[in-house]
Amino acid sequence: MPVSSATRAADCGSACRSQHFQQRAITQGPGTHSYYDETSASVRTFVVTRSARDGGGARYDIAEIAATPVPVDDDLFRSSGGAFMVAQLALPARTDAGTHSDMSAFDLFVPIRTASNTFGIWLGKYLKEAGLPVAVPSPPELAALQSVQRGVRYGSTLDRRMLRVVFKDGEALFALSIDDVDYRYVDNSARDIDGHRIPASLEQMRDEGPYTFSGRASSSWRGFERLLAEYYVPQRDEPPQWRCDDAGDGGLRCAVTPGKRLRSPAPAE
Repeated sequence: MPVSSATRAADCGSACRSQHFQQRAITQGPGTHSYYDETSASVRTFVVTRSARDGGGARYDIAEIAATPVPVDDDLFRSSGGAFMVAQLALPARTDAGTHSDMSAFDLFVPIRTASNTFGIWLGKYLKEAGLPVAVPSPPELAALQSVQRGVRYGSTLDRRMLRVVFKDGEALFALSIDDVDYRYVDNSARDIDGHRIPASLEQMRDEGPYTFSGRASSSWRGFERLLAEYYVPQRDEPPQWRCDDAGDGGLRCAVTPGKRLRSPAPAE
């Protein structure tokens, strides 16, 4: 079953009204569209249909078919203008997760090409062995499950195939694979504890910077330092320039400039 998701309508936030959602749905075209309504704390679903006019052109009709309440204690994860209702696994609270309970969100990128895949394979195996279902169980089963499974939360009664993993210094989204065996990291979903998107390359770090940190003791600042060392390839690039300036109150404002490419990648055979 596809992941249940909802996106914000326009940029009206808590000022959104029904007409805002209807206009957004019509703009997106025929089909079913869901939006998170901050005012009513619910996910509102609209269906847009298109039919031909007798005199030419097209007619669009819209109907709201559902408004799913999202309780205050629901697990609502908002990211890049979107809101996803997902299950949540807080690793620091899991005493049976071994060394993974002390894992950093930045560990998903070190080593860069394999770390997130390795974690996703472990995650699928761990959830299976712990008896944690992917889909939300019925209300009585849900209450019993959450009372004994520390660090696990299901935010609604909707089925889902997406999992929010909380680390000691950040969080990331993982999607269940098609074969229901392991989980795959959702690109650009990782955030550090300060809310920065964790970049997957020096180029992304350059484009999304500068970044503001509370100081050099910040776990986020140390994480970015790790990424600089991981993403720099001495045989291929000049060293990147990581410049940090005073941001006030002991904070730092840092930006990176990747070094020039010394050697082009080998041509594909």
